[in-house]
Order: sequence, then structure tokens, then C-alpha cells
Amino acid sequence: MFRNLLSPLRSAGFENLNPLTPRSGGSALPASGSGSPELEPEDFAHDVRVDIMRRSAEELKEGSGTLDLMGLTELLEIIRRVMFEDHSTVTIFLELDGLLGLLSALQVVCAGVQPTSSPTRRTASLPDRRAPLAAVRSALQVLNCMLREREGRSGFEASLGWQTLTSMLLPLASIPGISAPLLGALLSLSLSDFEPSYLNFFTASAPPSSNPFAGAVVHNPRAMSTMLALLPNLSAFSERVALASALLQLAQSGPFNLASMAQPEIDLLGPLTQLLFPGPDEDPSLPSPTLTGSPSSLTSTKSSYKLEDTLRPLLLKLTKLLLRSSCSVPSARMLFERAVKPGTEQSINTEVLGVLADGCDTMGDGFGWPAFLSLGEGGAQTVVDRAVGSAGFTFLSWIYLPRTTSATEGTRALMTLSPNPPVSSRFSIRVSIRADGSITYETSSSKGSVRFSKSRIRRGEWVQLGLAHWKADAKGEAKCNVFLNGHLTESLATPWPRLPSTLQFQLGTSDADSTSTSQSAPVYVGPTHLLSYPLANEMFLLPRILGPHYTGQFQAGLVRFLTYAAATGLNAHLAADGQNKEEGGKAGTKGKGKEKDANTAIVKALRDGLHSEGTIVHVMVPSRSFSEDSPDGPERSSGSRENWTLHGNGQVVNLLPLRAAVYAIGGSSLGLRLIQLAGTETELLDAMRTLLGILADSWRNSEEMEAYNGYDVVASLLRRKTSLISEAVLNVILTFVGVDRQSMDRCIIVNSVAYRTLLLDFDLWARAALPVQRLFLSHFSLFVTTSIHRRFNIKHRFAKFGIIRLFLHSLRFTAYQDEIIPNVIDAIRSISLYHFSSEHTIKPLVSYLATNLHPESESVISPISIISMQLDNSKSCGKAIMVFDMLLSLLHMFDYLVKFNASLPVSRVALLLLGAEPSPDIASRVLTMLSLINTISPSFPRKFELANGWLVLRQSLPPCWNASVQKAAFDLLLGRAELTLKQPQESSGESHYCLSIMPAILASFFVSIERSAAGLAPLGEMPAGEDMAESLADALLELLDSHPQLFRSKSVIMLFTQFAHNTLATIPPAQEQHPLSRSLIDKLTHITVMLSLDERIATAQRQELTRLLQALHSPAPHSAASTPQSTPKTAKSIDTHGLGTVQQSFTRTAAWRANLRRIDKDRVRKQLQDEREWREQIDQQTTWRMVTDFDRGLWITQDVVRTWKIDETEGPFRTRKKLEGMEQQQPTAQTKNGPTDTSALRTSASDRRIIAMDLDDSASIHRPEPPPWADTDSNLSPDHNLDDDLVDDKHRRVRRYLVAGDIIQAVNNVYRIVGIDSSPGLLILGKSHLYLLEGLVESKDGEIIDARDAPKDLLSIPSGTVVEFKKHRPADKWTYEDIAGLSKRTCLFRDVALELYLRDNRSLLLVFETSGARQSAFMRLAASRSGKAPAEATSAFPLRTPLASAVTAVGARFSMIGAGRAELDTATRKWQARELSNFAYLAIINQAAGRTPNDITQYPVYPWILQDYDSANLDLKSSETYRDLTSPMGALTPDRRSAAVERYDAQMEEQPFHYGTHFSSSMIVCHFLLRLQPFTRMFQELQGGNFDLAERLFRDVGKAWASAAHESRGDVRELIPEFFTCPEFLQNVNNLDLGTLHTGEKVGDVTLPVWAMKDPLLFISLHRQALECDHVSKCLPRWIDLIFGCKQKNVAALNVYHPLTYEGAIDLEAITDSWEREATVGAIHNFGQTPRQVFRHAHPDRYLDGKTTLPLGTPYGIPEDFEALKQGNAIGKKIGHGVDILYIDTIAERILPCPAQKRFVPQTPHEHVEWSELTHSVSFYVDRKVVHIEEETPITVAEFYDSRILVTGSDDSNVSIWRIVRGEQSGLRLVGSMRGHHGRVNCIATSRSWAMAVTGAADGLVILWDVNRVRYVRSMAHETPVEHVAIGPNGDIASSSRTAVSLHTINGQHIASFRPMEPITCLSFHEREYTPIPVLATACVDEIKLWTWNATTADEQGRAVWKFSPLRTMKCKKGASPSTSVTALEFVGEALYHGDSDGNVYSWVFPD
Repeated sequence: MFRNLLSPLRSAGFENLNPLTPRSGGSALPASGSGSPELEPEDFAHDVRVDIMRRSAEELKEGSGTLDLMGLTELLEIIRRVMFEDHSTVTIFLELDGLLGLLSALQVVCAGVQPTSSPTRRTASLPDRRAPLAAVRSALQVLNCMLREREGRSGFEASLGWQTLTSMLLPLASIPGISAPLLGALLSLSLSDFEPSYLNFFTASAPPSSNPFAGAVVHNPRAMSTMLALLPNLSAFSERVALASALLQLAQSGPFNLASMAQPEIDLLGPLTQLLFPGPDEDPSLPSPTLTGSPSSLTSTKSSYKLEDTLRPLLLKLTKLLLRSSCSVPSARMLFERAVKPGTEQSINTEVLGVLADGCDTMGDGFGWPAFLSLGEGGAQTVVDRAVGSAGFTFLSWIYLPRTTSATEGTRALMTLSPNPPVSSRFSIRVSIRADGSITYETSSSKGSVRFSKSRIRRGEWVQLGLAHWKADAKGEAKCNVFLNGHLTESLATPWPRLPSTLQFQLGTSDADSTSTSQSAPVYVGPTHLLSYPLANEMFLLPRILGPHYTGQFQAGLVRFLTYAAATGLNAHLAADGQNKEEGGKAGTKGKGKEKDANTAIVKALRDGLHSEGTIVHVMVPSRSFSEDSPDGPERSSGSRENWTLHGNGQVVNLLPLRAAVYAIGGSSLGLRLIQLAGTETELLDAMRTLLGILADSWRNSEEMEAYNGYDVVASLLRRKTSLISEAVLNVILTFVGVDRQSMDRCIIVNSVAYRTLLLDFDLWARAALPVQRLFLSHFSLFVTTSIHRRFNIKHRFAKFGIIRLFLHSLRFTAYQDEIIPNVIDAIRSISLYHFSSEHTIKPLVSYLATNLHPESESVISPISIISMQLDNSKSCGKAIMVFDMLLSLLHMFDYLVKFNASLPVSRVALLLLGAEPSPDIASRVLTMLSLINTISPSFPRKFELANGWLVLRQSLPPCWNASVQKAAFDLLLGRAELTLKQPQESSGESHYCLSIMPAILASFFVSIERSAAGLAPLGEMPAGEDMAESLADALLELLDSHPQLFRSKSVIMLFTQFAHNTLATIPPAQEQHPLSRSLIDKLTHITVMLSLDERIATAQRQELTRLLQALHSPAPHSAASTPQSTPKTAKSIDTHGLGTVQQSFTRTAAWRANLRRIDKDRVRKQLQDEREWREQIDQQTTWRMVTDFDRGLWITQDVVRTWKIDETEGPFRTRKKLEGMEQQQPTAQTKNGPTDTSALRTSASDRRIIAMDLDDSASIHRPEPPPWADTDSNLSPDHNLDDDLVDDKHRRVRRYLVAGDIIQAVNNVYRIVGIDSSPGLLILGKSHLYLLEGLVESKDGEIIDARDAPKDLLSIPSGTVVEFKKHRPADKWTYEDIAGLSKRTCLFRDVALELYLRDNRSLLLVFETSGARQSAFMRLAASRSGKAPAEATSAFPLRTPLASAVTAVGARFSMIGAGRAELDTATRKWQARELSNFAYLAIINQAAGRTPNDITQYPVYPWILQDYDSANLDLKSSETYRDLTSPMGALTPDRRSAAVERYDAQMEEQPFHYGTHFSSSMIVCHFLLRLQPFTRMFQELQGGNFDLAERLFRDVGKAWASAAHESRGDVRELIPEFFTCPEFLQNVNNLDLGTLHTGEKVGDVTLPVWAMKDPLLFISLHRQALECDHVSKCLPRWIDLIFGCKQKNVAALNVYHPLTYEGAIDLEAITDSWEREATVGAIHNFGQTPRQVFRHAHPDRYLDGKTTLPLGTPYGIPEDFEALKQGNAIGKKIGHGVDILYIDTIAERILPCPAQKRFVPQTPHEHVEWSELTHSVSFYVDRKVVHIEEETPITVAEFYDSRILVTGSDDSNVSIWRIVRGEQSGLRLVGSMRGHHGRVNCIATSRSWAMAVTGAADGLVILWDVNRVRYVRSMAHETPVEHVAIGPNGDIASSSRTAVSLHTINGQHIASFRPMEPITCLSFHEREYTPIPVLATACVDEIKLWTWNATTADEQGRAVWKFSPLRTMKCKKGASPSTSVTALEFVGEALYHGDSDGNVYSWVFPD
């Protein structure tokens, strides 16, 4: 049979079908034979092969189960040979279901192979298994031939072929003798090479070569996934090791193979992770090694573990290798999940974390590999329009040339532009790459190719190739410029071609070009751009800096996509250009303006984009451009959205860097959590490597990290783990911020935010081990000493940090160990050496010395911040001395000395440093400084004299004289200062003598003589064996001998003789003198003799010296010699000259120092306070933990029970029924900036962005307090006026929370009332924003202080409330546009409250201290909101409140203006006309009466409606079912009425009452709501901390009614709105322990009436129906009269309550006694408060004619008359694509259809957004013009929340919230991203009324999101991907998948589901403010179904069962095509509209 298949070929002359023979190598047809004579041989052969393939495929399909193995093998071989000879036959094979036959045959073969029962039968069974092995091998060879063709590959993958193949082969893996050949066949399949070396790879006895896969290329990497799946089933352990080794060697064999294996679609990491780190539900062990394995397995069990040790490292190494290349999102999630061990006490799995750290730590690998297109002998092409502009074009592409040893490689085409349709082989433009990497360029107008020999692409690395062809440059010549990595390499003249408008844009070679016989190595092409204009030369730098992972179109906002390294590189480039311009300007270099323009253009391009609107940009993105079905609709925006097609062997390799996968599952929060959990040094190191690796090259993760101050969080976590910080951890941080250990000369600070936060936190590193501290302190020199980027690091980093100030601050307040202080000083010196500027170094150093050299008499500031230590003055002085030495070491260098002298008035600074009583250490250093200054400044002695400096030295030096002072003084005298680097020019040897110091030296000499004569010890210390006075005398003698000219001055001789006479007057007689004193007198005599003999001294002076000699030799003592007056400590006894002047100088200097210390203390106090508050805020921040801790997080703790609370977000009519998880609570607003002085450093925009970059020294953001450096007396005055400074300081603590540019206009102390809680805070009214800072208050003197520290008389605490002193937190802030309205409110009947209604559906109740303060704030807010002056604002400001929904139209929300009489009358009329429901109308009345859910004492009041709580069925038509609404609760029965009358008559007071209790109070509200937080806590607080007795809790609705209606005499309570809206308050959702009844029954859920069938939702539904029924509508006005109206105090109606419950009954302000006042307020609080009376007359009745469920005048309604709906004709204009959603334009009153990927902005239809999945961009349009484009946003779906907020879902499973910004910078701004899905987001629905968004995704989840707080709330699950979601008017959520339509409540409770017969295409709720029959519309194909849901039956437990009930199925009119389907539904009032896939819109309306 199989021979007959070949007979047609043999008869045609094709006897030898060699599968290796090429198609063109067949023999020619014989001269005679059968066949058509008109066919060419090739065509005839093709027809024959097609015929063979058809017959073979049919035979395979029909006989797969009947053929024997030999026949099957032969048949498969024929198919393989035919496929190989003619690739087109693959299509025939697929069309005939050959693939199905192939898999069926393979399944039969695999099923026929039975495992061996005993190892002894192995040899006998082998021959029997050769046949099935041959069949399997042949099948895999056929599969290989099929996979070579694109059709075969897509067909096999579409039919889940790989999964099927794996499942078939799994059983064979455990069979000895089969597993090894099977692995070889799979290996050959993966390489598409069935050479024997690969087939026998696992069976060969000899070990493979060291490089067995050299030259091998992975073509089918999915086969490796199959091989890996077989690994656990392999019985022979040696085979497992061999398989792991083979996979590892393949991954190491080349970058392409590694990339192919690492593709997310292949996902080898998933099974590897499961093998290495099995989860709790997975088998942790592989099959045990058997005796049939390797010989080593026959030894012992112990040796088998060694084999296991051999396997695991191989798999670990392979995992790390793959992880560094790419990672799928599921694998990343799996790895991170397993990095933390589950359990209550979470801990880290060290091994998994190590793998993650190795995978993330790619900081040294650059940007990593992008997704790329591999071009071998194939290519890719598309058709483009207008690709080349009139000026030229630009071609940009990322290229990788693999290293090759091939010498035969020739030139290959890279890019070709040719006419479309193609004309033979003509082309217009071609770019080619030669074998040496050089570029050739050829056009249709050139005679040959132009070779750019200097432009060579280096092999083995990604290179950015740019080519710009100018049609005419400035000289009018056509030229082509080639750029490599952004730098121009060559520019050559090139003729301009003639180009058609439509071109084929081709990469690689086409089919026509692939006839070359030379084998070229492949070229890998990354993202490629073709711009329709030539790019300017300087702009080619931007594509390079953006990197190969950027796939956008170079639109606006490019700065966002810069990584830290890229931004710093560009910053450095711009800074270097700026420096060159400065130097060039000084040297007169030309082109300075041109360079400036170039830099300006780069900055502009980063901000505004690379090109203007309308520029055509064609992009090839390997990961997105080759989809067969375009995800986009029409061509919109700038440029074509074409699809690319592959041909030949072109192959796309998709790669997803691990950092991108991590962003999808949690981003940087995961790294932060790992750091928090780290418990060892190794864990901390790996956690830091993981986090910083995630951030290093990811702008997304970095942006998110900065958004919640992640680096501050890291610092906070590290401070708690200082014992774990090792040198390795520090090295990781240093590498991250820019230290390059490989090239130390290239260190540059790339991440200034992280550097400032982590590495300038000196307190953090001072707590680490000493080696870590030394490493930390040594790193500063790397940036300023060895780096070639020194200038940039200093000028644009350290200068902005104010690093010297930070260092000096740390010296004072950081607890350094003594041995580390020198290292700190060295670090300061290394920075000062290269950063010796006046403002940043010199002045801070001198200021530090001035305040720390001398001890303070008063106690020095003791910081109350994080650094809690009392300063030691001695240590402080010692450190200051070391700093002084460091400064002097710098001043010994000439240039530094000159700069120092020019920066300060050195004469005054020297006196400041010297002080009044200096120590010898200080004095010697000051003298050294003076000596240095004197060397370079000849005028210095005179300046110092004018400052009285020399006089001060005469008085200050003698007491502190010692050897060091003596040396310094003589150095100054003789000018012996040593300068390095540059010496000043000397005119003579005496030019630097400083005779001005001689008086001080002489004074010191004579004071020493006095002390010696008196027998006192010398003041100074000298070396052992020496005396200070003797040494000084010897020095003077030596000086006199060597420099006698110094003593010849008249002034010196006069001082000498004067001092000598004064000294002689104080010393005793010679016989009483100390021997030392006599020796000094002798030396003095010697000096005097030598001077008197000097003839150059004037005669008069010599005579004076002679008289001195006589006095020295006179035996008679002086008159005062015997009784010295005082101990000579200073020179005052011998030198009285200028004492007053000196004292004045001391006073002025002391005042100066005091002023400096005051300024310093103030600055330090502010800084420490700021640091403390900032760190507290960081510690409180939980935003980053939300990613991991919620119930969809990675590491949620298993035992955590989620607690639910009522969300403060209000729905329609202020309804609160949405729950939120309490564990997720966080501040609603997070400030992104830290303390004021470092806010710019904590903001990413100023660091990573280039715009507004300052290249000047003045760029420092530190503005130090202005010290009095100026040489004026006013600055030295201690009476310096500081009033301005003090005023500025009053609000300093809150200014940091202000929005940039905002100004404080008013500040008020307020209380925020929430329930019974009162939280004091600060209300700040700014110019543009309103701020609320809870926890802070303003004191009476205007200072901002903590509320808990405020005096009692400052806070007027509302009595009866629980004061909650919240820890200060970041400010809540709102723009004035965010405030929807205001209402004046009362608090305990005091008119001091104000309620603010925010646009985000939240509200605030604020209590002011006085009514006047409230009125002032009200007027200011009104003026700010309306833009009018406060006096005018009252009437002009639209005081929008939640006073109404449908006042203007049915379904409107909160649109009623004001709370006045007119608005309430309007609501009454609408209620009468049935346009408002009873519930809504009661809500409006409560609002008008001052009731608010914010104040539990004034909670909204609703009536009891029913009295039947016992019947099995609730009869709403019977009047007996309802309560009597004409009487109050206390008078419903005759007994209660009698008791009320008796009580009233029995009272003798002036104001008697019927009831001593009330129908509404805080206890009543908490009693009803005790099962939900925060009312649970409030109830316990009101009960003294515990729940009440179980019997007295709210536990049964019927019993509660009985108690209030007739059983309990004091119970007259009414209801709360939750009885009609919120079923959860009836359930114990938080599992509270509410106690046990006396019967033993535990109290849990509330017991419901029988007719509610144990279902709270059914109870709420029926209760609401009862409220809205006609009977209640008729009687409700009488109840309104009782509670809110004319009968509020009616005696006849028995409706009088305690007088204290009525507003105005007592004037609290008139009560002066505090005790009486407090008692009165407490009574009001306990009794309750009657609502304000809002109706003075009887309330009118409702109109109840006609259909009472519809408004008057509305004849039809959809729930009532759905059968009457009729489809109308198409309305509006047809759009060109399917309708995705219908938009209601209320302005033009029309329905606008929206196609997919387009949405109109609500209320502003001239604005809309469009997005593209192909380009990953979203565009914002205004009047059809693009005003903003956001790139790199993989949006899949989007819906507007309101006119300002857009909610989007993305392909990476994230849900994002965007805000529309209007104005000059219009556009979209990302608010935040939320995570929870594990798949592509498919659909979104939003609800402005309920402040939520709902998404459905491919993971089958429906997730509810809180839009206000930007966070996850809860999720609901489907079995299959969710495709559609919708939100109903009451918050119900409908969702549909392929298999089910489900309905849930707003809180996730499942209501009902049904399974549709056909897939649902869209959903929509009927919206009406209330309807007893809810309606949901669904569409499938061409019909629309209307559904309702109800519960009429119960299950076995008696619980209600909700079911969907169909109302009607409506068949739609046929569309233009048979496949037309309904794609959009929208209810508008009582009409229904639908859109279809043809682009039409139809209406369904009622007949007229």
C-alpha cells in the first residue's frame, strides 16, 4: 500500500526521494511519460507531492488505530519527506486534519507501550520497543517539519498540541529503555535537528563533549517544556541529571538559546520552581532512584542523596540563569509566594530568596535583553503610508550581532523601503550590514552602495543604530548621517531617491532575496522606528538613553521613562556641555550658542516629545507588532497602526524582564516586605539585592517606590535591623546608587533620592558594626577623589544635599564611637578638598567651630527626637578641635587659603574662634590660621588691629601659653607658615614678619616671670624637664640673636620696658625669690643688656633700658614687692593698655557667638523635630503593605480574620451601606514630601527629571540661616530683631503639608465628629486648598503643638463624646473644587458646627470653638469656592449638599442646591408627584432638619413601618400589616396612651412631657448597629467597655418592635435608614462574641421575621417595598408631622418629649458655671435630640392616582410594561466599527456610540480618550485634537468614573486610576495603581454614586475597588474569564463569563446566577431611584433578554433562594451581515438603547 503512494513520483522520474535533497535538485522529467505537457517540472512535482500528502493524511487519519507500528512508521516517513521537499504541503496536511491523525496515532503508540514489571526483563523487552520508539521518533520528525512553517506552528499551538503531546509522553518517561531515546528525540525536536549525536545524547555510553551544543540553535523551545515535565517521572536518576545538565548547557550555549528558553510563553521557570520549591499541596519529592539507574545508584541509600545533591545545583543554576533573562508573571508570583513561609509567624525561605536575589540583582548587566526579532534567512514587513517626509526620514533600530566564527558571512539587508505593490526586485532605500559590522546604504538613485566604514556595530552587545537621510542639508546637499549609540560616526553624501507615497517597510531579507547560498548569521532586531522626518543630530542621544525596552513613539513626557542611570547620564551630559560652554566662552570658542540650543532642544524633547503632532511614526515592537488580529480599531492619532508579517525563518522572541513581572504582581512593595521579614544577615542581604534589583532599571517600580516614600521606609526598616547590616549590604546599596567597583573612576551618584535617604542617614550607619561604619565613611572619597565625574557629583549632588552641614550635624548628634571619629573627619576632609565653596563648606565649618569650640555655660540643647542623648561638652570641644585641624590642613594649600580669606572677615572670625579664655589648643590653632592669612595678605595685620585683635591677644595668650602656642606665635612673628601647591611671591625675607604679635609674646613672657616669682605653677604645659617661662626666655634670646631687627622698634622697646617695670613692681626681694624666678631675672637682664648695647636702637630707648638695668640690679625692693595684690593669671597686672577696648571686644564677640548658637539651636531644633515627625509618618505608613496583606496578596497571614466596618462613603441620599476592611485603613491622603528643608530631595521629579535642571552652584536647595558674616556692628548686636523669624516659625510645622505655592489664609482649631468620637485637629484654609491635620492644634500664642500636649482650657471638648487624640498624620487636603457644598450644623444644640460635602461622596462634620469662628470659616470657604469676596459669597455660592437626588430628574444624585425653604418645598412637590421615593424624601427631610450620619446624636430618623413580624408571608396589601403612623411610638396602644397622659398630667414642672426617653439617641443607633464597626466600639464605650447583657442586645427584629410598640414603657425608639438599605447590619459579619442567652443560645445574627426566610437581603427588600407601598405613602405625612412638623410638641397627639431634647430650650452659652454647663450638655446627650422643625403646617398628601410606581405623567415603565417595548429604527450616525458602549450626551440630548478603545468624558463630550494595545498608549483629545499622550500604558479597557477620573485595566492585570488635569498642562495624571487580578483585565464598570469600580479579568475574578482610597475591597469568582460587568443603581454587581451570569450585592454577597445558552455580549441595569421589580438586560448575538430576580422559595434549612426570572426575550432586527450581534446596552429613563457590531444604535421605546 505504501509503495503505491510513491508510484506517481517514480513514474515521473523521481525515483530517489532523498529527504535531504533540496526542492530544486530533482531530476528533470523524462522525454516521454504521463502528465500534462504544459506544466513545468517543478509545478508537476508540486502537484504530485500534494497528491501524496492528501492520500497520506487521509490514510493517517483513518488508519491511525488499525495500522501496525511498521506501517505507521513508513507512512510518517513519507509525510516527513514530502513536507521537507515541499513546505507548502504543510498547509494541505493541516487542512485535512492531519494533525489530529498524527496525535491520534501517537496516542495509540504511547498507549501500547507497557512498563516492565521486573528489571530482569529489561533486555528481553528492548527489541520489542524499537518499533514504538521508531514510530514516536517519526511522529516527532513530522511534527518538526510542520513546526518549521508558520501555519504549522500556529495550528499546533492553537490546538493545544504541546499540552496534548506532553500528556501522551508522560507515561513513557518512567519506562526504562524508552525514556532515554525519548528524551533524545525531544532534544532533537527542540533543536530541529535529528542528527544521531542529539538522538543518542541520553543513551550514549561515552560522556558528551565539553561543549556538545556548540553551534546548536533552539528552534522549538516548547519541546524543552515537555522534557522538563518528564523529569519527575524518569526512573533512572542518571537520566534526570543528564537532562538537567543538557538544559543547562543549552542555556549556556548562546544568548539566543537562553532567550528562547526564557520566553514567558515557554515558562520553564514554573515547573522548575515546583521541582525545587514544592508548595504545601505539591509532592516535594522526585521518584526514588531505581536499580535500573546509573551504577552508582546500586550502592546505598546514602549515595542516592549525593546524586540528589548533584541534581539540585544544576536545576538551581538553570533557574537563576533563566530568571536573569526573563520571567513570566505567574512564575514570578510563584517564586515570591514561596519566598515566605506560610503561617502565623511568617518567615523567609532563604533558598528561594537567594534565587530571587540572584535573578533580580542585574545592576551590573545594563538594561538587559528586550524582546527581539531574529532575522536569519527571513524577515518581516509591513505596508506604510507617508513614511518619508519632504525633508527626509530617520531610521532607528536596536541591533544585536551575535559573535560568530564564520568566515563566509556576507552582506545582509537590514532595512528596505520598496514600492508597494512590489515591482520585481526594485527597492527605493536599503540599509545593509556587512560581515565586519559596517553599514552600507543604497538608494534607487545611487550608482552603488555607500559604505560607512567607520560605523561598525560591535558584536555581542545591543547597539542603537540611527540613520538620518536629509534630502537637502544647510548646503543644499543630500546626505546620510549614521549614529551608533547616539553618537554621530559618519556623514556621507547620498543621492535622494524618488519615493512613492505607499511603501513596503521591510526588515531582513524578503523571499526574493533569500536565494543566496551563503549562510549568514542571524541578526537580532529590537524596537525599530521609522520617522517621517530627519532627526537633528543631538536628538539621537535620546533613543539611546531611553533604552531598548522603550517601545513608544517618542511622544510627550519622555522624562518619565528614564531610569536612574539614564537620567543621571543625561544630566551629566548636559552638565558637561554646560561646563564646556563656560570654558569655551572664556576662551572665545565658536559655536557656543549652538551647543546651548542643542541642550535646550534635548530638554524640550523630554518634556514635549521628539516630534510635533502630525508626524508619522512607524514602529516595530517585537512583542506586539506581529499579532494576526489587530487589537486596534481605525487609524487614529499620529501614525499608522499597521501589523507586521513574518516570512522565511524570521522568529519573534518575547522576553519579559523580571522587574516588569514583579511590577505586575506587587512592585517594590514586595522587596520592602522581604526586608521587613528578614531575620538574618543573609536574608537581609538577599532582600536588599531583590529590592534594589527590582528598582535599578525599572522606571515603573521606581516611580511607585517614590510615590510612597519607599526609600524612607527602607531606612526605617534598616534602623530596626542594624545588627544585621553587613558590609555586603552596604556594598549592594553603594552599587545601586552609583559606585562601580569594576571601574572606580566612573563612580557617579545615579539615584540621589536613595542616596540622600539611605546613605546620608548618619544615625543609621553609626549603629552598625565598626567595619561597616568604616566602609560607609570611605565611600565618599570614591565620588570626589577618584571619579572622573567628580565635578558632577559635587556640583549637582553633594552641593544640593548640603553634605558638609549634614556631616557636622552628625558629629554633634550621632553617637559615634571614639575610634570612628577620625574616619568621620577624614570623610569631611575628602569632600571639602573638592568642594571648598563659601556657602556649602567654609561657612558651615566656621559656624560649627564657633558654636562648639567653647563650652556653653547654659545647658546645651538636648534633642527630643530620635537621637536621644545629652551632649558632652568635652567631647564636643574635642571633635571641634579635630575639625579645626582638618580645616587648617586645607588652609595650608594656597588656593584654599585664598578662597577662605575671600569668603569671610577673617579678623573677626579669628576673634570669634579664639574666645575670651581660650585653651592652649584653641589659641595655637587660631595663631596658625593667622599666620597663614598673614602670608598671603599683607594688609591683614592692619585689619586685625582695627578689630582690636592684637589687644585681645595681649590679654588672652598669657593665661594659655604653652609650647604649641609659643611655636604658633613665633611662626606668626617670623612668617614661617608653610604653604603647598603655590607660594606667594616674596619681595624680601622680612616681608612676612608680623611685629603686631610681639606685644602678646612679651606680655606672656612677663606674666610667666610674675608667676615664677610668686612660686606658682606655669599655666601652660611644656615637655618634660622644661619650664614654660625658661623656654620663652630662651626663645626670646635666640630671637634677639638671630633677628635683632625685630626689637629695634620703638613700640617694642617701650612695651618691653613698661612690662619689665610693672613686673619688677610685683616680684618679691631677691632673697625671697624662687630659683627659677632668679634665673628668669637673669635672662631678662641679659636681654636688656643686649638691647642696650644695640647701637641701632634710638638713644632715648637705650637710656630707658639702662634705667631698667639699674632697677634689675638694685638691692632695694619696690614698694609693692612684699605684698603682691593678686595672682597674675593675665596680663592685666603688667599691661593696662586698652582694657576697656578689649572688654568691649569680648562682649561683642560673646554676643556674636550667642547669636550663632541661638540660630544654630533653632535650626537644629527644627531639623530634629522634622526628622522625628517624618520618621513617625513613615512608620505609620501602610500603603506599601497593602500589596501583600490583603486577601489577594502574596503573603497574607492565614489566621488573620478580616474585620468589616461601614464605609464613610455615602451613596445616594447619604446612604451608607458599603463595607470596607478595617485592616486596610490608612490615611486617605499621603504627602509625598518630607520635612521642608529636604522636600525637594524626597521628590523624584527633581532628581530623575532633566527639565529645569540648574547647572549653577546656586542650585543648592539648602538656604542656611544667614549668619552675621558681614563685617558690621549691627550683625554683632545681641539685640538682633527676630520678630519676622518667630512669625515664620509659628506655622512651620504645617507648611510642609501645603501644596507648592499655596499660602495659609486662616487657621482654626476644630473637632472632627465621627459617631461619638471627637478628634481635635487643625483646619487650614489655604489659597487653593483646604487642609485638615488631625492631632495638631494652634495654641493661644499661635504656635502649632500636638493636641495631646495642649492645655485643657485650649480644647473645648464636646461633652458626651469620646476624645480621640490621634497621632499626628499626614494632612488630608482638598482643592476647593473638591468641596461640593457646605451646611451649617449644630453640635449639642450649639450653633458651632459645619458640615462639608466632598465630591468623592464623603463628608466631614467639624465643630469650631465659637459660632463666630464657624461663620468666618464658612464665609471664607464660600468665597474660595465661588471666587467672590466673602461679603458677596453667601448668596452667590452654590451650597450644594446631599439634600436631594431626583429633584431635577429621576436618577440624579445630590444635585439639589441649598437647604432653604424653597428647596425643601421643591422636594415636597416632587414627592407628591411620585418623582421621589418615600425613602429619598425622608432622607431629604432629615438633611434639612440637621440630621447627619456623622453625628450619632443626630442620626437620621426613619419610622417603624410594619407590625406583622410573625406571619409566614408578608401581605403588603393589608392595612393590618402596617404600624399606625399617625401616633408616636409611645402611644400605639391604649395602655401606652393612658400612661403618657398620666405622666404628663402628674408633672408639676413648667414644661411637662409625655416621655422621659427619646425616639433617637446615640445608644439607640449603636444598639441597632452594634454588629458593625465602628459602632461595635462605640457601643462598648457607651456601655463602659463591654457589651450589654445578651438578653438586652438587639437580637430579634420582632422583639425589638414589641419592646418599642407596647412591652417596654420607656422604649419609644424609631428606626434608622439601615433597616431599608443594609442587610449586613443584621449579620454578625465580624464573628463578635455577643454573649449567651439564659437558654444557652449564643447571640449571633439578628433573628428575622418568618416571612424573611432567614435572609437579611430579603428582609431589607421587603421592608423597603413596605416603605414604598401606597398605604405608607398615604400615611407618611402624619408621621412627618409628628417628627419634623407641626405636631412636634403637640400635647393632643401625645408627642411631647423632655424639654432638653428640643433645640432652643436652653441657651448653653448663657450658662457660666462649668459644672452646670457640663451637666446640662450631658443631659442633652443622654436624652437625645429632636430634629429641627422644618414644617409649620400639616404636611400635604401624595398623589396616588394611576400607576403609583411611576411619576405622574409617565404612562409606561420598563418593569411594569416591558411587553410593550418596540424596537425603532437606527438613530444617529453609524460609526465605522462595532459599538462598545453608549454615551449619553446630556448637553446635546443625544446618544453617542463609542467604539472599542474610545471613551467620551462625561458631561464634556468634546473631550475623549483613546488608547491602543498595539502602541501601549492613551491619548487625551479636546475638540478632536490631541493635547496629551501617555505612553507605555498597556491599557485593555477603560471607563470614566466622572468627568475628572478615568479607571483603566491593563494587560499586566493592574487597575489604574487617572485624573484629568485641565488648563495649560492638560492631560492625564496617574493617581495610583491597584493589584489583585492574576490575568488580563477584560472589563470595567464604575459607579460615581457608590465611589467604586468593578473589574473582571481573565483569571475569572470580579474585583470591587475603592476609587476614593485607590485600593482593593473584595473579590467574587467565576469559573471562566469574566467578560462583562455592570453596576446597578443600588450598588448591585452583575458579571458574566462564558458559562454564567452572576449577581452580587455591593458587599460581595451572592444573590443569584444563571447559565446562558449563548455567550453574553453585554449587560445593563435599568436605573430608577427605586423600583420593586429590578431589571437586568443581557444580550447575546441578536437578542436581548430582560431579567428580574426574587426569592419566593426556601432551601432545606429554610433560607430564601434567590433566582433570576426572565421577563421577556426581544429579538433584534437583522443587521447588515449575518454575524451582526448586540454589543452595547444602555437604559435611559424608561427607554432602552442598544448598539451592534455594525456600528448602529437602535432604541426600544413604548408606543405613543
